[in-house]
Amino acid sequence: MTTPNSRCSNPVLSGKQRPARFVWRIAIAATIFPGMIIVHVFVHVKADAVDAFTAVTRENARHSVNEPGIIRFDLIQQDDDPTQFLLIEIYRTTADPALHKETAHYATWRDTVAPMMAEPRRSVKYRALIPEMAGWEYSDFQD
Repeated sequence: MTTPNSRCSNPVLSGKQRPARFVWRIAIAATIFPGMIIVHVFVHVKADAVDAFTAVTRENARHSVNEPGIIRFDLIQQDDDPTQFLLIEIYRTTADPALHKETAHYATWRDTVAPMMAEPRRSVKYRALIPEMAGWEYSDFQD
């Protein structure tokens, strides 16, 4: 019987037992870029504000990806509820989120979207294990 991941050679995706070199790479990755931080920001906007929120957040993302401390800045909309969004912000160091919040484009975004919120946004911070830092970067931001 074939399962969706049965032909996959990647042990993470296939569910197969991880070889020692794979586990070792996780340990090395955590020490190579220990300061890298990934922030997921969960946003619920009012139904009548979806288009406006999307537009102003796209503009913020265009500026954010040009900051030296930002590796990625993704805007994702929930498929079955268009009022739910996820911002995925990947920073080079733990100091970079604070630097991002000092920018003019962030202040404009924050103040503009505040009345659009159906509830306060919340965030969760993660640390990367794999891929290595270069694997997170996109070559060119396109909207």
